[in-house]
Amino acid sequence: MPGASNLGGPKRFEHVIIFWLQCEQVTLNQRLNKRVDSMVKDGLLEEIRTFYEENVLNRNVDYEEGMLQTIGFKEFIPYLEKYDKSYDTLINKFVEAPELFNEEEIPESYKSLLKCLEELKMVTQRYSKRQLKWIKNRFLGSEQREVPNVYALDTTDVSKWKEAVYEPAEEAILAYINDEPIKLKPLEKLKRLGEGLNEETNHYCETCDRPFIGDFQWQLHLKSKKHRHKLASIAKKAKQLKQE
Repeated sequence: MPGASNLGGPKRFEHVIIFWLQCEQVTLNQRLNKRVDSMVKDGLLEEIRTFYEENVLNRNVDYEEGMLQTIGFKEFIPYLEKYDKSYDTLINKFVEAPELFNEEEIPESYKSLLKCLEELKMVTQRYSKRQLKWIKNRFLGSEQREVPNVYALDTTDVSKWKEAVYEPAEEAILAYINDEPIKLKPLEKLKRLGEGLNEETNHYCETCDRPFIGDFQWQLHLKSKKHRHKLASIAKKAKQLKQE
């Protein structure tokens, strides 16, 4: 289909402009951690407890299947299985006013919950990196695919939001509407190995007895040491047979 590639279909709407709100990873991680902490204050523990009691408790379930794998639930399983609902109330009191508790009075259940929260924060950070990779591949991963220009805006320092994000975006949109040159430079497309090759062609290597999908993988195989070694081995045996 014109304008499409193995990464997706052609552009659906003619007039589109894409802004990618970027952020330094260190700052992004800090924001993600704060988001997790705010979710706890807003009732995350009560929400996952309800879900646990309605869908998991006293049931034979597999935590590796379906919605039980969801980020934000599976990380709390150690806490949920060890402590019942009565501990949640004590933890919520501590979260709301930690200054009222001495160090000796910090609930043991809260220490267990902290480990779960740290795991959730690490998983969330890893997921954010996968999202960045997905965006790059989806919007910048092919020069052949019909994708609108993508413009990066740095949101690392929110105190500079107006001059770093709002104003450049507004200026770019107005220029686009008025069919004028956009001063903001679009991100370059990624140079992908095998760009332009047919990725749907089926190949079969009789020498190695292996199937391959796509011209790129096929060409990589033909140049591989394993394939060349196999060819050399066959040629050597054939030569020996002739000599006999």
